[in-house]
This record gives sequence, structure tokens and C-alpha cells, in this order.
Amino acid sequence: MARSFLRDSLGLAGSQYLARAMVLMRGVAAAAALGPAGLGAWNALNLILDYGAYASVGAIQGLDLMLPPAVARGETERARRAMRGAWWITVSGAIAFALLVTALLATGTWVEHSGWGWKAPALMLAAVALQLAILYHVAALKAHGAFPFISVGLSLQAILGAGVGIAAVWRVGVWGLLWGWLIGGVCAIAWMRRSPHRPPLVPGDRAEGWAVATRGLPIFAFTCLTLMIRSLDRIALARRADNHALGVYSLGLTATAMVFYLPEAASAVLFPRIAAAAQGARDPESTRGEVLRAQSAMSTRCRRSRRAPRRSASWPWRPWSMPWPRFRPITCWRTGAPHRCSRFPRPPSPPPRRRSSAPRPSIRVQSPSRGRPAWGTRSSRSACCASPFRAWRSADKDGCGSRRSSRWPGRRPCSSSSRGTATPLRWARHGGSGSSSRWICPSRSCWDASCARASSRPGGEVRRLPLGGRAS
Repeated sequence: MARSFLRDSLGLAGSQYLARAMVLMRGVAAAAALGPAGLGAWNALNLILDYGAYASVGAIQGLDLMLPPAVARGETERARRAMRGAWWITVSGAIAFALLVTALLATGTWVEHSGWGWKAPALMLAAVALQLAILYHVAALKAHGAFPFISVGLSLQAILGAGVGIAAVWRVGVWGLLWGWLIGGVCAIAWMRRSPHRPPLVPGDRAEGWAVATRGLPIFAFTCLTLMIRSLDRIALARRADNHALGVYSLGLTATAMVFYLPEAASAVLFPRIAAAAQGARDPESTRGEVLRAQSAMSTRCRRSRRAPRRSASWPWRPWSMPWPRFRPITCWRTGAPHRCSRFPRPPSPPPRRRSSAPRPSIRVQSPSRGRPAWGTRSSRSACCASPFRAWRSADKDGCGSRRSSRWPGRRPCSSSSRGTATPLRWARHGGSGSSSRWICPSRSCWDASCARASSRPGGEVRRLPLGGRAS
């Protein structure tokens, strides 16, 4: 199961990346052969193809939802009725979309400004009809698990369609691009029709078609809205600017969209399984495991560090600005030995520290965390400042670290004898007229714990210090 999922996902991702790469090469060739103005007019024609892919009005999306459970249960007749009804809605939507585009172009001036006449929009509408047929076949073959036919068909459409366009655009201009895409679409449909699970091409009952379209209407509305958001910039340039500006702007859009094709390929494989599991036709636990494994495989994991590097007081590192949930930083004072920080990635290296030849007083620091005081001697700029670094404490614990957290079973909680000393750090000053020791508390809860701790000792003194370490 895992191997088939990986094979199907990589096959779809490879076909989509190949299609996007070929379309990018076709765009570069069109920009060189047609110029910026011609490229802008070509991208305006592509808007017809982008919106025409949604002319099924939710029928293909409804087929994605209804067909996988019927196939999983072995209900062949019901699946066939659903496919025929969806095909009826798709054909009707393609005809309505063609009439709408014709009416919009007749009221505008794009046909005259492009210099291509009505032949170019007519060929693009034919490409829309082929694209709807391809999407209909893809929805049916996905439900039956025939992903190799989908991958090869989409690859044929990209290689032949874009390849013929790249070769012919230098001779016949935009007509080479249009006829190349039509040839690629015909070859893709012909290859998908070789599958034993090919869908019927005879329209079915209108009531069944509307039932399928109603089922997929929420997904259709969402995807159509995202398309409108992604294409409003090109529509504005096509309406308010010239073709030259649209061509320059559209050249980089193809390359920036390549990042989304790997998760889209995984979702295309997972969606039929999720739809079948939602209606009880598939085991939900195994489906959930497949989704989690896919998310884990696509996520990027940072390398974790075992030790915290040395930090400089002149270059404060602010890790709280990074998206690390349920943790917050506290300021500690550096000891002689490096502090272990096993759950967090290593911060960037600081700039080189400036060294001064002036003598500095020495500061001895004691950290009672984990119940093991660690002593070290460190020079500082004044008797009230030491060199800080960042340590971490779980936000699930309270100020003293006394509450056991079930989220980290390997973390040992502080004992009752060390409560109140897990977070506050002792600061000792030597030199001058005498010596003194105080607790440094970065938070209110730690301050209260330090007050209780110091008041229990004879001659204890508690004084609030800023995070920089200087006495107020």
C-alpha cells in the first residue's frame, strides 16, 4: 500500500512538474518569438482556458466525491449513472461557457487589438472542451486507481502540446501554440481511453447530473474563488494595461507555481481514499495513517542541537520571535561548562566579540537548576553584568517547574526540595567594599518563588534586576 501510494504520488508529481516545465519553456519561446505584446495577448487567451476548466459547475468535483465509495462497494451501475450524469453537466457547461466568452469578446476591443481575429478565441474554446474531457477522464480513473494512465496522459499532453508549440511558434506564431495544445489534448484523451476503466461518453440523465453537481458545489465554489483570487491581477492588467505589461508580468508566474505541485499530487492520490473512508467504504484508521505519513514525508524537519553555543552580551539572540509553540525563553547566566539544550535547534553564530585590554572585575555565577550547582568564573564589563545565554523552560510548567507535564514523559520534574530554585539563578559579586548574592528572576512567578526562598534563609535579600543584568 505504501509503495503504491508513493509510486502514484511521484508519478502524478512528475507529470505535473514536466507539464509545468514544458509550459515554462513554451512561455519563454513565445516571449522570444512573439515579443512582450504578443506574449501578453497569449496570456489573455490562457485566461479563457483557466476559467473554462471550471465550466462543469461542480460536476467533476461531485464525481470525485461520489465515485470512489461506489467503486469501493462494487456498485458498478450506480457509478456508471453518476459518470454519465456528470458528463451531461460538463457538456452543457462547456456550451454555456463558449456562449458567454463570445458575448464578452463581442462587447470588448481585445479582438481588434490583438490582431488575431476570432479564430484564436475559437481555437482556445476548442482547447477548453478538450481540457474538460481530460478532467472528466482523470476523475473517473482516479476513483478506479488507474493512476499510471493519468500520469502518462498528462505527460503526453505536456510533451506533445508544448513541444509542438515551441517548434511551430517561430514559423506560424500563436497558431502553432494553439494547434500544438489541441494535438496534445487529443493524444492525452486517446491514451486515457485505453484504460479498462474508461468512463462513458454518452450523456445521461439530467436529474442525476444535477445531483452530482450539487454534491460537488461547495468544492467548486472554493476552487473557483481561489482561481479568481489568483487571476485578478492578470484580469486587471488585461483590462487596464496593454499586452506588453501583461506579458512581462506573466513570465514569472509560471515558475513560482512549481512549489505547489508536489502537495497537489499527494492530495490527488489521497482525495479518493479520504472520500471513500468518509462514507464508510474504506478503513478510516488506515486512511488516517496514510495522510499522516504523507504529511510527515513532505514536511521539513530542522536539525536538532545537543548543546547551546556561547552567546555574547553585545549580540542578543531573540529566539522568541521564531515560531516555536508552547515554549518561552528565560535568561540564565553562563557557567564554566556549556549548558545542554537537547530539544531546540542551534541558533546562528554571533558576530566576533570585541576584546578590550582594560581590566574587568570577575564574576562568579552559580546556577542551581536541576539541583546541581555549576560554578564558573567569568570577566564582565562591570561588577553588575555577566554574559548571558538563552536557556528554555516548558510553558506547561508553572514558575517553579513543580507541575508534572504529560506532554514530555522523559522530562524529570523538580523535587519538592528544589522548588523555587529551578528557574531563579544566583548572582554573586566579588570585589569592592564587600560581597553580596542575589536572585535574578525574569518573570513574576519566578520572583514570587525567589521571595519565598530568600525569606526562609537568614539575611536573605531579594532585589529585582533587569534582563541585561545591571542593578537599578
